Amino acid sequence: MYVKTSIIVMKHIPTIVSFLFFVFFTSMVVPQRIPDTIAVAIENGNSQMLVSHFNSKIELVIVDNQSSYEDICSRAQAEMILGNFFSRHEPLQFSLMHEGERGELLYATGKLKTKDGEFHVTFLLKSVGSQDFIHQFRIEPNK
Repeated sequence: MYVKTSIIVMKHIPTIVSFLFFVFFTSMVVPQRIPDTIAVAIENGNSQMLVSHFNSKIELVIVDNQSSYEDICSRAQAEMILGNFFSRHEPLQFSLMHEGERGELLYATGKLKTKDGEFHVTFLLKSVGSQDFIHQFRIEPNK
C-alpha cells in the first residue's frame, strides 16, 4: 500500500512543482497602472481623449505611408497631428500587447488595426505629482 501511494505521488511531482511555480510567480506580478481610457481613445481614434493623458510637452513620432512626423510638441499640436492620422487611418481595433514598469516609468506597446493597415503603438508614461502622463508616443507601420 505504501509503495503504491509513493508511486502515485512520484508520478504527480512534475504537476505539483509546476502548480507551485505558477502560484508563486503569478502572485509576484505587479498590476500595471496604464489607464484603460488610453486604449479606448486609440481604438476610437479620439485624439482629444488621448491627449488628455499627455504631458504638456510630448515627444511624438508618427510614421505612415504618406508622411512622417517626429518632434517635441504641445498637447494642442499633438491633438491636431493625431486627429489627422486617425482621419487618414480609421481605427478598427486596438489591443495592448505588453505593459511594463521600470522604476517610475511605465510603458506599453500595442497593435492598432485600421481600415488600411496595422500599426505598432508605443508609449511611455512618467509620474508628474500624483498623476501619470504620456511623455513619448509613437505610431509606426507594423512590419
